[in-house]
Amino acid sequence: MMRLTATQGTAREAMAGLGGDIGAKTGSAEVDGNETSDSWFTGFRNDIAAAAMAQQGGHGGDAAGPIVAAVLRAGG
Repeated sequence: MMRLTATQGTAREAMAGLGGDIGAKTGSAEVDGNETSDSWFTGFRNDIAAAAMAQQGGHGGDAAGPIVAAVLRAGG
């Protein structure tokens, strides 16, 4: 499922341009008192995995996704 999410689903935009065996999962977490949800994203590329959370970042692919994708790009 993570592979499909990275290539055709909600993580597609953040994971665009990454080659190899990739997978990801996006998400958001509502926090009482905050108008905007926290953003979270986890992904892998070959044998490297990373995760990020951005407070009040909204959808996972929008705020946390680019952070994880940058780590995966840097990791080769």
